[in-house]
Amino acid sequence: MPVSSLVQLVRQTASGQRRDVLLAVAQLFAERTEAYSERELELFGDVIGRLLEHEALADRLTVSRLVAPIELTPRDLALRLAGDHAMVAAPVLEQSPVLTASDLVGFASTLGQDQLLAISRRKELPMPVSDLVVVRGNMAVHASVASNLGARLSPDSFARLAFKAKSMPNLSEALSNRPDLPQTITESLIPSASPEARLRLEHLLTGKPNEDDNEVLAEVMSMLDEPRQDSARNRAAVRATVSDVRFGRKSLETALRELIASRRLTDVSAFLADLALLKDSYVSNVLHKVNAIGAGLVCRSLRVSDEAYAELSRLRCEKLRLPITQADAMIREYGEISVISAERALRYHRLHRAANVIAFDAI
Repeated sequence: MPVSSLVQLVRQTASGQRRDVLLAVAQLFAERTEAYSERELELFGDVIGRLLEHEALADRLTVSRLVAPIELTPRDLALRLAGDHAMVAAPVLEQSPVLTASDLVGFASTLGQDQLLAISRRKELPMPVSDLVVVRGNMAVHASVASNLGARLSPDSFARLAFKAKSMPNLSEALSNRPDLPQTITESLIPSASPEARLRLEHLLTGKPNEDDNEVLAEVMSMLDEPRQDSARNRAAVRATVSDVRFGRKSLETALRELIASRRLTDVSAFLADLALLKDSYVSNVLHKVNAIGAGLVCRSLRVSDEAYAELSRLRCEKLRLPITQADAMIREYGEISVISAERALRYHRLHRAANVIAFDAI
C-alpha cells in the first residue's frame, strides 16, 4: 500500500472499521520503520494520530506498546501518546528514545504518580529528571528510581531517599545495591538496614576512598568562613558557650541564636557538634551542603525550635549563596522530621565518634 494513500483511506473508512485500520497501519509502521523516508514517517505519524482520537483505551495502548521503543517514531506521535491516559502513556514514557530530557522534565512536572513511575523505569535517566521524580514521587516511585542503576541521582536526591528509607525497608534495600551511593549516605543507612543490606553497605564503604571527604570539606569551609588567626579564639569561645548550656547558665535556644547572629557558620557548626556528640567534620559538612536534611536531623535531635532553625536556614542560604526563598523549603522539611527519626538517623555517627574517642584515649 502506498504510504501517500493512507490519509485518503482513513477518510473513506467507516467508523466501525477504523480500529482495524489503526492497528494495521501501526503494525505496518512498526515492522518496516527503517524503510520509510522522513516524509513517509511523518505521514504515518499523522494518520495514526488521527485514528487514535476515535479509538478505545485498549487499542491506544496497543499502539503505544508498538511504537514506544522505536527510535524513528515521529516526535508529535510520541508526545501525543505520552500525554494520553496513564496506561497508554506508560510504555512511551518508559521506553521512547524520542523523548528528550526537556520533554521528560515537562511530563514529570505535571503528570501523576503512574506516569512518574513509568519515567523512573527508563533505561537512562538524566539527573534533572531523576531529581524531579524524587521530589514529586510517592513511595513506589522512590523505590523504583532507587532500584534503577541507570538513573543518575544528585546528592540531594540521595539524601531525600535515605531519609525516606528509615521507614521504608524496601527503599533501604534498593539503595544498598547502588555503587554510586555517597559515603555519608551509606553510613547513615547502616543503623536501620536489614542484615543483608548492612553487609552490602559496609562492603560499599570498604571500596570508597580512605580520605575523609567530610573532613576535607570542613577544613575548606572553615578557611572560607573566617580568617585562620581567629579560628582558635572563636573555637575557645564556642566551647565556653557549650559549657554554659550544659550547666544551665544559658539556654540552648539563646546560645544558638547568638551564634547565628554572629554570622559565623563554622562557630554554629562547632556548637551543634559538641552538644549533639557528633564529629565536627560531619556537622560542618551537612551545614555547608545545599541539601537541608542533614542539618535538620542534627537540630531536631537537639530539640531546636522551628524559629531558631528558620534563622539558621536563612544564614545557610546567605553563606551558600542560595535564594533566600529556599529557606522556606528547608523549614517545611524540618517540620516533617521527628525527634525519634533524627535520633535513629544520627545513632551511627555518634557511635563512630565515640569509637574514635575511646581509641584515642587508649593510646
